[in-house]
Amino acid sequence: MALGLSSRTLGRTQQRIIYDDLSLPEFGVAEGEITTQYYFSAQRDVQWMMANEYLRRYLWMRGACGVRVFFYEALLPDSQGLRALMADQSHVLLAPNGGWYRLDIREFNGGLLVQVWASVAAVAPELCPERTADGLMWPGANEPMTPTKADALVSLEPVYLDDRFLERYEQSSEPSRVF
Repeated sequence: MALGLSSRTLGRTQQRIIYDDLSLPEFGVAEGEITTQYYFSAQRDVQWMMANEYLRRYLWMRGACGVRVFFYEALLPDSQGLRALMADQSHVLLAPNGGWYRLDIREFNGGLLVQVWASVAAVAPELCPERTADGLMWPGANEPMTPTKADALVSLEPVYLDDRFLERYEQSSEPSRVF
């Protein structure tokens, strides 16, 4: 994969594929459901998740943006409001130039069939800012941490941690969630 991720699969009847970044290590960067059938009829919604930083890096590399897509369909009773949009026609397609939606209204089985397709750009192809320790607000501090302040903390008394805590810290992809 272009992002340098490694894949692994889990499950028997419901298989999932998970991508990890072993260079950090960070696990579960992207994950979702897979199927062994090439042509199939979906019987349930399939979901995929990806960490924001990796998604933005992938879109930036491709020069593409993430798009949110929407579809709605309903058979509604005949009404004056919908007939006003149809302008005395049996079928109307409203799609403004450069618009982000299409509205289709037509007579169907004694009612009005309304279908809406829409898409909007949801994620721009921009990289996330690099995270550094500079500027972090420590609990109880009034100003952001600087390297000079961090060096001054070395003269404080040492803190001893239980090995179980250190193991959780080393295995966590986000050490701030260990607590």
